Amino acid sequence: MKKIYTYVILSFAFLYANYNIEAYGTLGDVKIHINLEKDENNCWARYYYDSKLLDIESTECNIYKNIYNIYINHDINDKTKKASDGEHFVLNIKNGTIDGTWQNNSSKSKVVNLKISKGSYRKFRNDNLNFSRDKIQNVSQNRQIIWIKENHSNILYPRLGNGFNNQDIAKTNNILEDIQKDMSIAYLTCVSRFDYGSGMETNNEVEFVGANFISISTSDNYYCGGAHPDFNSYGNLIELKSGKSYGIDEILAFDKIVPKYKRGDSDEKFSKYAEYREKKFAPAIKRLIFEEQGWSLSQKFNEDECDYGDDDVWDFVSWYATKDGLAIVPIFGRVSRACEEPFVIPYNKLSKYKNPKFKYRLEDIAK
Repeated sequence: MKKIYTYVILSFAFLYANYNIEAYGTLGDVKIHINLEKDENNCWARYYYDSKLLDIESTECNIYKNIYNIYINHDINDKTKKASDGEHFVLNIKNGTIDGTWQNNSSKSKVVNLKISKGSYRKFRNDNLNFSRDKIQNVSQNRQIIWIKENHSNILYPRLGNGFNNQDIAKTNNILEDIQKDMSIAYLTCVSRFDYGSGMETNNEVEFVGANFISISTSDNYYCGGAHPDFNSYGNLIELKSGKSYGIDEILAFDKIVPKYKRGDSDEKFSKYAEYREKKFAPAIKRLIFEEQGWSLSQKFNEDECDYGDDDVWDFVSWYATKDGLAIVPIFGRVSRACEEPFVIPYNKLSKYKNPKFKYRLEDIAK
């Protein structure tokens, strides 16, 4: 379940607070959006400049009645610095507005005037992502991939260009744009109270463009204010005719019935799905990978090595499609993330496990 992954991990901690205020307006003569959260004992704040869309997170936040004192000091690890040495907001909330001041060490105080508007913090950013053409990549059969850049995050993601069926272009490019939007939002919200700027680096590659599919792999390195930096790899396999993105359970089936599960489903559905992944999927994937690597199923791994013999690392894997087969990425605990390397299982070795509802031969996925 690694792909459900990033957007859970990247969610900022104060989403779980009890009280939320979103507002927009001006800081001096520049436009900003701000998000304030509080519970009974604590408060948190983030804001972004409308021209940048990149979150800036508070280092310290205090409330007295309806007045927020917000400090942002990203030199906090410098023992000679205090929280109050950086940016400082004093904001008073009343009658649907927020008024106050902002200043930092090098500037005079500036007036802050904001209007409270529920949903405005996310909506403005979502609506104002900005895309431009970056480069063109020629692929097989005189077709082109156009790489599009989102200009606030600098994230590149492909679109179908010349040489594709016009109907394919419309459907698939809409899906590709939605994926890039999600990536850009993740980048713009992946910040910490210790530094300015995003803590995320994302790299996307087109693995292949076939007659029926485009496969794109993604690798993320990120630090969003948690205990440690992290990284992961995953992919998107998208049917050109429909724009449908396929999950691995729609391609492979290791039992007569593969339970379906999506976020928001009942605990009962998840339990059935997890049981399938643990008892059917994981042992089969492990066996196929061990066979491909020339390893014995009874092979022992030292404690200091990556324990690929543990079935648990093969249950909720990440994956992406390559020209040669499905690349399977095991899932380890954070301290062993370096063990998460891709293992490719050739399509012909997987063909007997094809989900009957998948309408293509596995050997033809990349053709």
